[in-house]
This record gives sequence, structure tokens and C-alpha cells, in this order.
Amino acid sequence: MKILIVAETVSANMAGEPLLPFVYFKKLQAYGHDVWLICHERTRVELQDAFPANLVERIVFVSDTGWQRLIFGISKYCG
Repeated sequence: MKILIVAETVSANMAGEPLLPFVYFKKLQAYGHDVWLICHERTRVELQDAFPANLVERIVFVSDTGWQRLIFGISKYCG
């Protein structure tokens, strides 16, 4: 089975929701499924340390664009 997991934050070090895609990715790979993961680059180092190189190749890291950083910065002043 081919599976794509898309999650903003994937981490075993953060409590709550970021742990779920981490565990799903790990377990589904162990069960032999063709699993890919798309997540934000903020956890790149952690995931590279947590998984062997052949699994890291199945992770696509996405970074914020300049517009996203600008809008986030402005949003702090909007209420």
C-alpha cells in the first residue's frame, strides 16, 4: 500500500499531535508499506537523527516562504 502522511510538525520530542505522524511513519514502514512524509523543515535535524538514511530519503521537508514569514510577523500585532 502507498501512503502519504502530511503534517506540519512531526516530532517525538514534542508532546501531543506532532508525535502521531512520527509514530505512524515509523510503524507503517516497519509493516512494509510504501510510506512518504511531508512536513516542515523545523524538525529536519531531529528526524534525520531518529531515522536511518533510507527512511530520511522518504521525507520531504517544506520551509516557509518569505510571504508566510512576513504575514506571521504582522499577525502578532492584529489582535
